Amino acid sequence: MIIHQTGVRSRHSALLWTALAALFGSMLSTAQSATAPVAQSITSQPFAATSEGYTCFRIPQPVHTAKGILAIAEARVDHCGDAGDIDLVAKWSADGKTWGPLQLLRGADDDGGYGNPVPVVVDAAEGHVNVLYARNDVVKGKRSQI
Repeated sequence: MIIHQTGVRSRHSALLWTALAALFGSMLSTAQSATAPVAQSITSQPFAATSEGYTCFRIPQPVHTAKGILAIAEARVDHCGDAGDIDLVAKWSADGKTWGPLQLLRGADDDGGYGNPVPVVVDAAEGHVNVLYARNDVVKGKRSQI
């Protein structure tokens, strides 16, 4: 699976998706038998810049489970900078080509920044995933970490 993102700072995101896809692909290929068919690479875009009410998406994290692929990302509201109103969002895909609707994980109706998502697969067979993240408060132009 190769997933590309277009838009602001997309080359870095595309490189990250490509590197993660290569990592997951190599892990999957070593787990399969030597006679198993080679998996076909897929180009897909779960998040697109300036769409779904966000300026850009950063720090994409794909997670493979038996039920499909979960894509988690930072959704930057006002700009693509590292400090500001940042939500955590996710999309599911059963086939790696098409993606379901955007789901808001954290950040609704507040000015805080939620970022650096780290998905941890709790139960791959059932598709249970926990997401660890960092949070910053942005209050009157000052930033404080929690």
